[in-house]
Parts: sequence; C-alpha cells; structure tokens
Amino acid sequence: MADAIEVKTITLEAAKRVAEGAVAAADDQGAAIVAVIINPFGQVVVVHRMDHVVELALENATAKANAALTFKRSTRALSDYFHEDNSLGPPMTARGSILAVEGGELLTDADGTVIGAIGVSGSKHVIDHAIAIAGVQALSGS
Repeated sequence: MADAIEVKTITLEAAKRVAEGAVAAADDQGAAIVAVIINPFGQVVVVHRMDHVVELALENATAKANAALTFKRSTRALSDYFHEDNSLGPPMTARGSILAVEGGELLTDADGTVIGAIGVSGSKHVIDHAIAIAGVQALSGS
C-alpha cells in the first residue's frame, strides 16, 4: 500500500484558457463577469475581473468554484438538489466560502480526473452557468 497519492492539478496555461473562454462567452452575452479558476486544493490559480462588474462578483465567483469542488458537481445540479430537499441546503452552505447557485463547474482532464473548478459571477445565474460551461469547453477544446 502506498503512503502517498499523486494529485493532478490544472496548469496556469490551462487555467488561462478556461478564463479566456469564459470571458469570450461573457462578451458574446454582453455580460460583465468575474471568472475564478481554482485548483483541487481550492487555491486560486487565475482571476479575470471584467470592467464594470459588480464588486461582490469576485467573492461570489470564488464561492461558486469552491462549492463545485467541495461537492464534486456543478452548482446547477447542487442548487437543484438543495431545492428538492431544502433541509440540506442551509447546513451544507452555511459557510461563506460556498455558494450553491448556477455558475460553478468542475474542470477535469481527459481521464475525468478533477483538476480544478471555475466559478463565474456578475450576471443572472443562468447566464453565469452558460459562461462557466464555455470556460469548461475551452479547457477541452470543444
């Protein structure tokens, strides 16, 4: 039995591609957003803050990325789950570092290993979600 495990993490260059994909999608939507890309340990790798975005967007984007990473799922799915059983939402998201609304997505490598997460905030949740998905797609090149 091994005494250590290897953890894959997103590279700076890959995180930049994710942020650039999100920003391009935001431009297409006419939205001003913040995109935060974190590694599997929850540490920020890249932040892209667009001009004219609301001040709270940085905190919210970070919390969305943390929520996706913590629960290992899209914050859209997480939000839906908590709406189905509202007894779970408040205790699970009572931390300031977790925001379970649309705009947080996992980032995975070609093998499906989680290498980080993206959080997007600054627009309506449904638009934040679409922009985060564009960031995910920029990572895979699709």
